[in-house]
Amino acid sequence: MQDSLGAMLLPFSYRSLIVPNTLVAEIVPYSVPLAKPGLPGWHKGFLLWRNIEIPLISLAQLMDMEVMLEESKYQIAIINRVDTVCKNDYIAILLYDLPRLYKVKDNEITFVAPAPNEWIVMEVALKEQKAFIPNIPNLFKKIDAVTIESHGS
Repeated sequence: MQDSLGAMLLPFSYRSLIVPNTLVAEIVPYSVPLAKPGLPGWHKGFLLWRNIEIPLISLAQLMDMEVMLEESKYQIAIINRVDTVCKNDYIAILLYDLPRLYKVKDNEITFVAPAPNEWIVMEVALKEQKAFIPNIPNLFKKIDAVTIESHGS
């Protein structure tokens, strides 16, 4: 029996993120976030999800990558916090198309390149395409820092 991991491919620009299924709380249709003054361009504002206000980010903009402009395809991935030192329990990442379930098998994933920035752990090649493994703890810390900086709390 081959070892495998249930994952999701989350398209956020010309590339996708690959994350374990357990990291994704839910995929929801795009809705216009509540904008708040003082936030950087990659921080799109806040969504009300299950009566919780959560920050929505454009990872593509944070990483200075190409941004897709066809809003009709936008989706949002609600991501669970992975450690206990962050203020937010969830973050929302703007996706530019529908995510896909993906079964990652040991022999179908290979290392391509080291982290291009602090938001990515590494780039990998899957059987069908290349993807980034995101640095979720760093994303949560960045969002916490921006929230504290812009709201003083």
